[in-house]
Amino acid sequence: MGDEVATLDGFLTITLADGWEATEIDEVNRTIDSIDEEWRVSQDSVDSLLALENGDSELLIARDGRFVTNPGVSEYNRELLAFVGGSPTIELNSSVLGDPGHRSSASPGNRRLDTAQVDGQYIAALAILGDAEGSSAEIDAMLATIVVDTSVIAPLAHAVDTQFANNTDGVETFLVGVLAPASWAQDDEPTRYYAPDGEHFIAHVGYGAADGDTFDSFVDNERTTFANDWLDVDPIIEERTFNEMPYRVFWEGPAESAEAAIVMGFDGAFFHAAYIYTGDNALLIEMVDSVFVSTSALTPAGG
Repeated sequence: MGDEVATLDGFLTITLADGWEATEIDEVNRTIDSIDEEWRVSQDSVDSLLALENGDSELLIARDGRFVTNPGVSEYNRELLAFVGGSPTIELNSSVLGDPGHRSSASPGNRRLDTAQVDGQYIAALAILGDAEGSSAEIDAMLATIVVDTSVIAPLAHAVDTQFANNTDGVETFLVGVLAPASWAQDDEPTRYYAPDGEHFIAHVGYGAADGDTFDSFVDNERTTFANDWLDVDPIIEERTFNEMPYRVFWEGPAESAEAAIVMGFDGAFFHAAYIYTGDNALLIEMVDSVFVSTSALTPAGG
């Protein structure tokens, strides 16, 4: 392998195969609104990072600027491929770029698109192949070296996504995400993420509604069974709306000094609560503000 190349801000680093060089080097576009927009592939959301070539083939690397609401690597792959004017001829539910990953061979032309989730970021690598066999092997080797430093987009660098209920047709009816620091890692229980110190965390719970259930009844039950003891103080309650969804924030003391909070929401079909303990007031406020309901019974298109 040859030289190591990084984006201008150090967000993404790749080691080049011999004979390859960077023709364009960019940095993460932090102005993309990844929270308040419904997910879609567009000129604005494709955040170009690097362009590489070896005289015979090209490799373009980008990230999804709206990663918070990204529907997953497979749909991302197909939508991005359609956006650049291609259609898949062969699809694989894996990629050397990362796990989960997806790879498509595409027509027209000798093209290949890899997409993967790398530390909460959705990375795409579009290859335009000359010598298909030789270049494809070199690209695999390069993609395997990619390292993403999400602290560049700190303090909130990746989405903690939790999917809850399905309706009788198997269609998602509630999908909620919260941003967390890149250093926070998923626990064995997929609804929990922990900070490196093992003390601070975010944990999700959710319950489907039965006849007669209301937002108030869910809140009362959650507070009685667990939330009141967890907060250990009389909380300050704030009414909020996230993507047209009613939520209540239970701050452990004044919002400007609290280090823990519970956010509770109800879409008429499902109740969601997220317990957030940061030990840091500024971080707590940012995490609470980042709550994103992308799919719900009331707003199935994402609000």
